[in-house]
Amino acid sequence: MRIYIVRHGRSTANDDASEYADAFGPGQPIPLTRLGMLQAQESGRQFAAAVASQPGKFNVYCSPFLRARQTCELFLQSGLEKQKRVAHLYGADELSEIHQGDFEGYSKEEDFAAFEKAGAIRHGAEDRPLTEADRQFMADRRAGKYYRSQPPYGMSCESLCEGAQRFIERERLTEQPQDVILFTHSFRAIALAACLTSPDADHLEETFDRLAAKRVKNGEILVVEGDKEHGFTVRQMPGIVIPKSLDDAPLTAKLASRRNPQHLTDYDAQKPAAVGELSRRIREQSGKDAHGLG
Repeated sequence: MRIYIVRHGRSTANDDASEYADAFGPGQPIPLTRLGMLQAQESGRQFAAAVASQPGKFNVYCSPFLRARQTCELFLQSGLEKQKRVAHLYGADELSEIHQGDFEGYSKEEDFAAFEKAGAIRHGAEDRPLTEADRQFMADRRAGKYYRSQPPYGMSCESLCEGAQRFIERERLTEQPQDVILFTHSFRAIALAACLTSPDADHLEETFDRLAAKRVKNGEILVVEGDKEHGFTVRQMPGIVIPKSLDDAPLTAKLASRRNPQHLTDYDAQKPAAVGELSRRIREQSGKDAHGLG
């Protein structure tokens, strides 16, 4: 079987990390940018073309966060829904984003260097002095020790993997009769791929750190394939070209966006409530036991 793991398209917080400080959680008003919308559309269009010869439908799971729901909606509308290939749709809290505390949105080397130079980091509305825990977190990330890194006031990647494993087991993800698509976030995508492909619990940390070093880009699709008897492998889905800028977007996608369909107009307005019917269904389903939404 195959499990496809899709990271959301580019969001407004990817352009301005300070947005994370004001909003975290499923109801956070962090939508996709115009580029993020095009990434979701183009990824969905190419994906549908790539799997057109494969039989069967897909079970789809999605994070409750707005940017993931928008990605899911645009992705499916660009191909699979037209082909009537969505068997069931589920909302799943376990696919939500990791919370990295005061380091939320600030995990690059230039961010770490700026914090060290200032001797402080933003905490809420004020700056606070850097602590030994802050310095340890930055040292672990620089050394590629993602799994064990623990951001102050945040969530460790180890606990992220524990949640991913519970989700995999509860949904019997590797035993489903249909292939599966998961719409999620960067580190959650890595946690899911690591839990699915690690040969055993003793190798989970090594597998996670290896995958985390490569990162998962906006709109990128990971393919996990295999079976329980022989194990699973993960790779980036071949043949999917994700636009990196509006100029990279295919002409058809740019023309479609200029026509401003209602759902894109709503997204541009950046209103948390202004999402399509499919996105609302995902949000309403999150936090409950998984049930098909049709």
